[in-house]
Amino acid sequence: MDRKDKPWWMLIGSGKFTVNSAWELVRQEANNEIMNIWGKGVPFKVSFLMWRIWRMRIPIGEVLKSFDNLFINCTDSNSVWRYFAEAAGIQGPFVQLKQVIEVWWKAECAVKLKSLFKVTPAFIICHIWKRRNLIRHGSNMTIRAMILGITRQLIWFFKTKFPWMSGVPNTWPEMVKYLEKYRPLICSKTVIWKAPSSNCF
Repeated sequence: MDRKDKPWWMLIGSGKFTVNSAWELVRQEANNEIMNIWGKGVPFKVSFLMWRIWRMRIPIGEVLKSFDNLFINCTDSNSVWRYFAEAAGIQGPFVQLKQVIEVWWKAECAVKLKSLFKVTPAFIICHIWKRRNLIRHGSNMTIRAMILGITRQLIWFFKTKFPWMSGVPNTWPEMVKYLEKYRPLICSKTVIWKAPSSNCF
C-alpha cells in the first residue's frame, strides 16, 4: 500500500475494519490499562469516544493541536474536573489529559467507588466534547448543566452496577460519601439438626 493512502485513523494499515475484526484490533490492548475504557455498563458511544481521544483518533486539526487545552486546561473544563475530583479526594495538578485519567483509574478508594472512578473521566470528557460541538454550532452548555449531566450518567451507572442498593444520592459529593460509608448488610440463618428420637421408628 502506498504510504500516503495509509488509514492513519486505524490501529493497523491494512484497511481491515469490520465487525469481525474489531475485537482483533482491541485485543492488542488487552493487557494495558486502556482496557478500563471498555467498562461494562458504559454506553458504547462514550467508550468509543474515550478510545478515539486516548489514541488521538479525532480527525480535527485544531483539537489535535490543543488537545490538553480543550479537555483540561481551559477554565470551564478545569472547573468541571475539579468539582468531581475534590469531592472524590483526588489531587491535581490537572495538566495533561492522559495523566488525569490515569490518576482516576489508580486512585485508592472504597471498593464500590473503584468502578465509578474508572468511568467518571469518560463521562466528563464526553460532556466536554459535547459542549465543544454545541459551541461550534452556535449553542452552548453551562458548567452547571455539564455537572448535572455527568451526575445523571454516574447515577445511572451506579444503579446499573449495583441494582440491589437503594437510596442512591442525587449529587456526586453525597454519592462519594455514601459509598465510602457503605457496609453490606449480611444476614445469616442458623439451622440446627437434631437426631430423631427412637419413638419415631
